[in-house]
Amino acid sequence: MKQILIDTNFYTEIMRGSLDVKKTMRQSEKIFMCPIVIGELLYGFKNGNKEKKNIEQLNQFLSLSSVETLLITPNTSEFFALIIQQLKKAGTPIPTNDLWIAASAMEHGLAVATMDRHFKKIVNLMLV
Repeated sequence: MKQILIDTNFYTEIMRGSLDVKKTMRQSEKIFMCPIVIGELLYGFKNGNKEKKNIEQLNQFLSLSSVETLLITPNTSEFFALIIQQLKKAGTPIPTNDLWIAASAMEHGLAVATMDRHFKKIVNLMLV
């Protein structure tokens, strides 16, 4: 069984009921989220017209026994620095928030569940 860190767009697909995403969820023994993803979601909710409902759904999701929230640590920062250095040398930058998501995943040995292709630019990052 695999353990995954879900990206913002993957969470959105969960809420939309995507069959492919549901399959990935069923195959995962543990699902992780990081504060960056939660922050991106809350920002999106505040700019939408269903803020209260979306926050309630997120809180329900986060309270599931199979879901755990990671913390950003000094070790996460080390991974962030290594990733940004690698991408800068290659001339292939990606959004800063996604660097932090990747750093969190790498710190904990998790695969990132995402729809964003630019994560493929990160060497040694496992993807779903």
